[in-house]
Amino acid sequence: MKKPFENKKQYDPGRLTSKISFVSFETVDTPSGGTVETETVLLSTWAGKDKVSDYNQMAIQAGASVENKPTYFVIRNRDGFYPDKTMVVKTSDNLKWQILGIVDLDNPITYIQMLCVLSK
Repeated sequence: MKKPFENKKQYDPGRLTSKISFVSFETVDTPSGGTVETETVLLSTWAGKDKVSDYNQMAIQAGASVENKPTYFVIRNRDGFYPDKTMVVKTSDNLKWQILGIVDLDNPITYIQMLCVLSK
């Protein structure tokens, strides 16, 4: 029996072709009195990468613009891991992306879509 609120949107797993990593950065004090920023990889996975339309109002309201190259990354949901806005997405070409928004694509959660912009 189908539920009236059931989400019928499906995502093709064959579109998960980009290798990405979720990274957190921490500032650590050095013995000499300075600080060093360390990078910790939280998860490496495959993701779908989709360009955001220049006229997408939801993306514009979230802070995306043509200059910062808004992009949607879609990943499979994993037990014990859920992305948040404090994480940075790092692609295989060493570009860093800031997460602006996170949306579950279906119910129960199978895929997660993230609106990201290129970090400076």
